Amino acid sequence: PDADLLGGTISLHHVPEPEAKRTLFARCRDALRPGGVFLMADCFPARDEALAARGWATWRRHLEGFYTPEETTDYFEAWSGEDTHFPLEDEMQWLQDVGFKPEVTWRKDPFAVVFCRGLRQDAGSRLANPGGAVTVVNESGFSNPNELPGG
Repeated sequence: PDADLLGGTISLHHVPEPEAKRTLFARCRDALRPGGVFLMADCFPARDEALAARGWATWRRHLEGFYTPEETTDYFEAWSGEDTHFPLEDEMQWLQDVGFKPEVTWRKDPFAVVFCRGLRQDAGSRLANPGGAVTVVNESGFSNPNELPGG
């Protein structure tokens, strides 16, 4: 069915192959009504090894605020067998490959939120771009919907 909003939060890293991710993005694009929104929030490690290591260390410190260091290590080990994290630049390219114009609306270390406006056209009509409000919550509170891409 058609949708106004689709999103994946800390979940799309379970899609392990680039081509499967592109296929998923294309299906999301096709499911959006004109002007609909696809939001994705996940971990996107840096390509640079030093920056990636810093990002993982930040994530580890965050988890250790809730779990013991041993539990944190156990989680990372368990997740390593099921999670596939791609650099943000790759994911942005795959979104563009299927016709989205992605915008990063928030980034902190390896984590980011990506906003994509649906670009599907209805038969016989021009591309829709309604001015509907979208609110993004980030570490500093609520952002102004008018500051978002297409807002």
